[in-house]
Amino acid sequence: MTVADGQTAPVTATLSNDDLDGDGLSDGFEAGELITDANGKTYYKQRSDPTKADTDDDGLDDYLEDAIESNPLCADSDGDGLSDALEWNTIGTDLWSADTDGDGHSDAEEWNDPDYDPLVFEERYGPLEMGREFLLGAVLGEWGADDHDNLFYLGGWVACGFIGIGDLRDIAATISRGDLIGTGLNLAALIPGYGDAAKVAAVVGKFVLKHPELLKPAMVLLVGVAPYTDEGAEILNNLRKAHGDDVIDRLLRDGITENELKVVVNSRGNLLRTLAVAKRADGKVIWLEEGRLKSAAGKALGAEKDVGGTGWVHIQNNHVYLNGVNDFKKAFGAAYDDESLIKELILDCAKTGTMDPRSPIRYWKKINEDHFLLVVVGDNGYLRTAYPLSLSKSKVPPPIQSLFN
Repeated sequence: MTVADGQTAPVTATLSNDDLDGDGLSDGFEAGELITDANGKTYYKQRSDPTKADTDDDGLDDYLEDAIESNPLCADSDGDGLSDALEWNTIGTDLWSADTDGDGHSDAEEWNDPDYDPLVFEERYGPLEMGREFLLGAVLGEWGADDHDNLFYLGGWVACGFIGIGDLRDIAATISRGDLIGTGLNLAALIPGYGDAAKVAAVVGKFVLKHPELLKPAMVLLVGVAPYTDEGAEILNNLRKAHGDDVIDRLLRDGITENELKVVVNSRGNLLRTLAVAKRADGKVIWLEEGRLKSAAGKALGAEKDVGGTGWVHIQNNHVYLNGVNDFKKAFGAAYDDESLIKELILDCAKTGTMDPRSPIRYWKKINEDHFLLVVVGDNGYLRTAYPLSLSKSKVPPPIQSLFN
């Protein structure tokens, strides 16, 4: 059988519902779609090898790679030098992006440098840049804050009006050494009274709202030490102050409390972009965000299939608008022209669906005689994608069918 990308490989599997390699995917599904090109050449566009449970030998079996939409034919889907297994099992970075946090430095570079986190956007500053940002913060304050999202600018902003020449020298010395704790202690010693402390708290609060991952370092500038803090509660309070109660209260339904929202925040969820939250009987918190497109970014919804994206917009693109076909309506009935019902169905599956024993990030629910709904959730609870699957088209793995018989 001739496969995609000009490769050829003999395949002994039957292109059917059989599962020769026992990986939970039928041979027909792994062999892929039958394609005829412009030259009249007919071949199967292979998804994975029906004779190997882990086609690319990267440590993630084909069944899991199908769920997380990585490339089962390539051990490093994004070509960043980190294997898909390392990114998925250990680091938590995006398997389809060589620079997950978008800071201009590859995931591999940041993973191999103990001073940086490939999941956190960080500007790189040398001593001169640190000092410049501190002075700009002292001079410009809130007026220039939108263009200077860093702790050194924040430090100058906090210190503005409180420092003398000697103090400035001490602070400059700690900045030049990259000593954030020392800088915080020096600044904290200069804040004279409760009125000023309240003003500083407001400044730090605005900064943390934009950069929740930097809550603890920012608190150094507020109190001079890095205390234990309930980060989830702190961020929820900042969201209420900045956007009003509605931004939180809209998510507090169907038994969801602020404790569940804290789980979302502490798992790197963005509550401003979160559409709904569900809690399973086993205590796992799952949330659906607006999400993002990857390969189809910048295109009209449904103009082309998206690969590598996640969340609601990814589901919309691939399963509500692609080629003018609403997969949910086609599988579950005309009522699912209503996208609010699609969201409710997805959240219900995440909340009450059956966990896949072979892949605990998958949740299944049988909706009618011929169709299941599959919801794929990240280890942290972020709902990555969801779509209907048909029994008659051999898309539901036999082990899953047996769970519902």
